[in-house]
Amino acid sequence: MESLITNLGIDWKLLLAQAINFGILVYVLKRFVYAPVLEVLEKRRREIAETKVKEELADTRLTDIESEKQSILTSARKEAQAIVVRAETSAKSLLDEGVKRTEDQVEKILKEGEEVLAAERAQIRAEIKNEIGSVVAAAVEKTVGDFISKESEERLKEEALKLIRENAEIFK
Repeated sequence: MESLITNLGIDWKLLLAQAINFGILVYVLKRFVYAPVLEVLEKRRREIAETKVKEELADTRLTDIESEKQSILTSARKEAQAIVVRAETSAKSLLDEGVKRTEDQVEKILKEGEEVLAAERAQIRAEIKNEIGSVVAAAVEKTVGDFISKESEERLKEEALKLIRENAEIFK
């Protein structure tokens, strides 16, 4: 076999030296290059795993926040709707109250107007009665004034006024 190795041009001493050099190179590479590279790769793998966990937490938190936002918006919409309903009810109540007050004031003004009108009518009737009484008295005095005494004249005036009062329905 030694001759086969020498015939192939392989120097066993050189082969042994190269094997030792290869072993040293493997040891140096394993110790100083491969171990630190594996350490960096392991650190990077842990960081990626931590990032995935943080991403999942962030996704969960985002989902929670989104659902909370939806519930808050729903609650706010319901509250806004309730406020609108209360405002409409309040406005309707105030409007009804204002209408009622206005109607009461109109009724009061109408009653006062009717009272004033009734008082004016009564006053006008009284004035008319007095006027008629004066006219009747003047007419009686003109027609019978020279023939009747003052007492008879007064009595006739009283009777005329009494007759006018009894027939006052004509002036109503």
